[in-house]
Amino acid sequence: MPQPDRSPSHRQLIVWQRGIELACACYRVAKALPASERFELGSQIRTAAASVTANIAEGKGRRSTAEYAHFLAIARGSAREIDSHMELAVALGFAGRNEVEEAERLADEVSRMLTAMMRKLAPL
Repeated sequence: MPQPDRSPSHRQLIVWQRGIELACACYRVAKALPASERFELGSQIRTAAASVTANIAEGKGRRSTAEYAHFLAIARGSAREIDSHMELAVALGFAGRNEVEEAERLADEVSRMLTAMMRKLAPL
């Protein structure tokens, strides 16, 4: 069984760096929501955004490949959650399509990168 990546820090992973960019984009969208939605939908967006990089970092610190892959899967789920929240914000008229474009693009990029990492850790 392949061992998890043991480079010095999660901070060196491009996916983690893109995850930080994603979180920043999400926080900008959440901040721009109407006051009535900053707590509800805004909180869910911020939580999902913070979860992506937190789970990448936590997985990087785990001892086994299986644990690492598990946390990458959780991070990928959070990236997909962000995509859903962005679509909902647009559908409800709380944000414009161009306001969520960067977050959606980054969520897709991070999700794809995480999928590739998981395949490399546990090939079919």
